[in-house]
Amino acid sequence: TIRWTTRRDTPVLYQLMLELAEYEKLLDTVKLSQEALGEALFGPQSLMEAILAERAGMPIGFAFFYPVFPTFLGKPGMYLEDIFVRPSERGQGVGKALLATVGRIAYERGYG
Repeated sequence: TIRWTTRRDTPVLYQLMLELAEYEKLLDTVKLSQEALGEALFGPQSLMEAILAERAGMPIGFAFFYPVFPTFLGKPGMYLEDIFVRPSERGQGVGKALLATVGRIAYERGYG
């Protein structure tokens, strides 16, 4: 299942983000706190959006994205900041489903 996230998902998203940083060998560079992530996603001036992939109710991946405005195109677009699937869940199409969902969201919004 892929679904929109809510503020209640902040701890799970933060843990998955840390797993991504560890996978990329960048864990020591993480400065973002769980609270700041929650504000970036769900605060009054949210800076990005997130979707969560789950299997049998357990979180297995996520995508962080936000709107951009490519000036030469002259219409909004979508920037995919991060996409992550837990290693044990890879090779089953979860990443492709996350990417397709972000693409569908952009299409539904009329983005270029």
